[in-house]
Amino acid sequence: MQNEINLVLTPAQLQAIDDLLTSLETIVAPFPQPDDKATYAKPPEDGRGWMEKMLTRVEQNLNVMPRDLDPALIQNDLNLTAALNPRILRLQRITGRFSDATFLADSDAFHDLLEGRRRLQDAGVSGVDDNLNEGMARFFNRPKRGKSTPTTPPTP
Repeated sequence: MQNEINLVLTPAQLQAIDDLLTSLETIVAPFPQPDDKATYAKPPEDGRGWMEKMLTRVEQNLNVMPRDLDPALIQNDLNLTAALNPRILRLQRITGRFSDATFLADSDAFHDLLEGRRRLQDAGVSGVDDNLNEGMARFFNRPKRGKSTPTTPPTP
């Protein structure tokens, strides 16, 4: 039997997670939700240094800049990026842990149920695969790895 994860979340723990997610959803509600990011300028991955230096240049040469270009707004954008980036990394690590736990739990269950299926078939129990959906039917009907059926070469 496979048991890579042995975790049971209590209703109180699940409620605490849900409460935190609700709180987070409330906080990010005013964040923009652009439908099509492709229409926006995409800065390069390593463009932060250039942007900071260019902001300094812009601030030093406001006399040649359009009136509606506000360096303070640009600085706010850069500050927002700097503030959110470490939090994005933390959220990605957390969601990765959720994904890993979900995968391991499904893997444990699937592994053990495959063993149960094999034993039911070996015992001659009928109807073991009666409720397979299309994807599962393809999974069980595919050739097993490492066991190739010999092919007869064509006769000349």
